[in-house]
Amino acid sequence: MKSWVFARERVFEALAQHPDWALLSINDATSDEPNFGAHGGPIQRVYFDDLTHASPAAMRTGFVPPSCQDAEQIAGFLKQLSRQPPPGLLVHCMAGISRSTASVCAAGAVFEGPERALAVLDEAVEETERVGLRHGQEALPNPRLVALLDEALGFERRLLTPVIERFWPLRTLEEIVADAQR
Repeated sequence: MKSWVFARERVFEALAQHPDWALLSINDATSDEPNFGAHGGPIQRVYFDDLTHASPAAMRTGFVPPSCQDAEQIAGFLKQLSRQPPPGLLVHCMAGISRSTASVCAAGAVFEGPERALAVLDEAVEETERVGLRHGQEALPNPRLVALLDEALGFERRLLTPVIERFWPLRTLEEIVADAQR
């Protein structure tokens, strides 16, 4: 399935181009609920901040890391889409760099298998840049979210391992899994 990944500020441009595509809307924990008007495709909204681990300092200041429940919501949405695929998938977070790219990796794994997840991410970034909705932002999937999605989707680290090897080579798989379990 074709995917686009971008920042929240570009969501209405993307919806105007593809009103029938599915939309995964990833928002900060304290964000207002976005109103997407008469969007015709399926929508899943989730709310959490771009944290890679649940540090006490971040929690005290009100930041909310991705949780198992958030990953289950995203995984359930992707599984639902795999049963009745829409023409494409739009995925946004605030910056289009971390949470959204982690989710596109998971979508690639669901639709094309975990071995194709990074290729699907690369294609999504390239296509979104080609149509002018992304301008040179690096893709850096949130490792906590990838670990939680890998678990929620039952991939037994077949999604997590290549993402960590490519994007987080100085962290061990065990560190990332332990952070996700906090």
